[in-house]
Amino acid sequence: MPMRLLRQYLMPESAQADDPELRPDAMRAWLARLPLTKPLAAATAIADRAALVRSREPAVRKRIRLYDLLYETAAEVLPQIEEKLGRASLPLSAQADALIEQANRLLKEFGYGYSKIAVEVSGKWLGLGFAKPLRSATLRGMASHARRLMLSYRVYSGGSRSAWTAMHRLYRIARDGGFAGETIINGFTIELLYRRALLMAFADPARHKPGELDRVRFYIERHGELAVLGDAGSMLTGKAGSGGVFLVDHDDRVAGRSLAKWHAVQPTPQDLILDCTALIRKLGEHVRGLEANIVPAQLGLPLVARQPQYLAMLRAMMGCWGAPAMRKYHRARFHPRVDLVAGFESVRGFLDGAAYRRWQTERGEPETPAEDVSEWVILNESPSGFALRLVAGGATEVRVGELVALRPHDRGTVQACLARRALSAKGRRLVMGLEALAGRPLAISFSVPETQVDRRGAMREVRAILLLKLPSQKNAPALLAAHDTVWPGIEFTVTNRGRKTRLRVARRLEKTASADLYLLERGGV
Repeated sequence: MPMRLLRQYLMPESAQADDPELRPDAMRAWLARLPLTKPLAAATAIADRAALVRSREPAVRKRIRLYDLLYETAAEVLPQIEEKLGRASLPLSAQADALIEQANRLLKEFGYGYSKIAVEVSGKWLGLGFAKPLRSATLRGMASHARRLMLSYRVYSGGSRSAWTAMHRLYRIARDGGFAGETIINGFTIELLYRRALLMAFADPARHKPGELDRVRFYIERHGELAVLGDAGSMLTGKAGSGGVFLVDHDDRVAGRSLAKWHAVQPTPQDLILDCTALIRKLGEHVRGLEANIVPAQLGLPLVARQPQYLAMLRAMMGCWGAPAMRKYHRARFHPRVDLVAGFESVRGFLDGAAYRRWQTERGEPETPAEDVSEWVILNESPSGFALRLVAGGATEVRVGELVALRPHDRGTVQACLARRALSAKGRRLVMGLEALAGRPLAISFSVPETQVDRRGAMREVRAILLLKLPSQKNAPALLAAHDTVWPGIEFTVTNRGRKTRLRVARRLEKTASADLYLLERGGV
């Protein structure tokens, strides 16, 4: 280490050049004046000050003290931003873009600043009193990068590759230094934060509905220690090509790679294996317990696990950690454009109005455009769904888990779909993955009792969408209706092409963002 840096490490802070803006007492006074109830302004200001510390404060001890003051204040601001982003729709508004940009910049400053300290100090001057600062800087650097990734997941962004590069390096520093498993701050260890971040990334955040990420995070916090993190050399034997096992390359820019997808691997001595076998086994116990209607508390699950969407989330996690999906079809070379409408009420209004009016237009009748229609291009298509990229879209908002309807520009047909994945970027750039439900959905109305209890009382009209054939349910019919407006056992009659059919609501298949999807049974003509 150069003599100049050695002096900075060993010299008392009082003997070093003192920047008035970077005195701890001045920093505390400045932080006390921050408008913490205005998260965007506060995050911007703290990020600016953290950059100032990084560029102008050479003393490691003092730099850590200043970073810690900023870090603890940022902990009051970031939850406000995360809450706002958790409610954001896609594509992101200008306000949401600004929030994610400044929060990401703030966490990047902390992650980079603490990581720089850890790299500078590790293995050099630990005997001179830097063992504790090294541990603190490594932990907070890891926590900052992990939170930065989680912030990106909340808005369906892919996350930063540089964050993973830094996290892999920080874990190596802790592992080589023998303190990866030491409890450092508030009961946290570096290995704990690292394993949780890996599990969250392998849970495929782009597929989870708004609000589900926190449930996934809670599950990982409760049961994630069942996943075993160890050296690739000692753990890889017999597991190449296995589900539930991930290779974590120490030089990679992503979290890691599933051995179920990447069979030909040649790990280096520094690479790691994350074995999720025991965690998947626990997930299976929880899924089977919920399917058997066991009380969630007896399974060690939260009360919300009674909801059907929680069970669906657990099944999705089993798939992600066990056998991640692989592409089965080639990418499309021709990219047709489609109109898209999102949300139950908008889709039903579309079906009842302009959806099938292409044919009428060809007969000379004017088409009335739907207000909520956006234009997308199909990037890829398979028998089970589509990948779309937003081209132009007024006020249309889409969420993962939302009902959407597609109408190709060149055909007078409509496809009902569910949004299953999203990838968002700044400037209203958005790619969605859709699961195809059924073709040619129909807008229908029928009457049901006011309440489920009093079935002979007053009646009310239900506006719904009929799916004549649901391929995922052996071509049985299905129904989409607003939340809690129908229930199993209700019967109604529909007329399609002059034929009357009696249908009965059998069971709920899924609760989407704006509607319930029910399986129907045919009751005769």
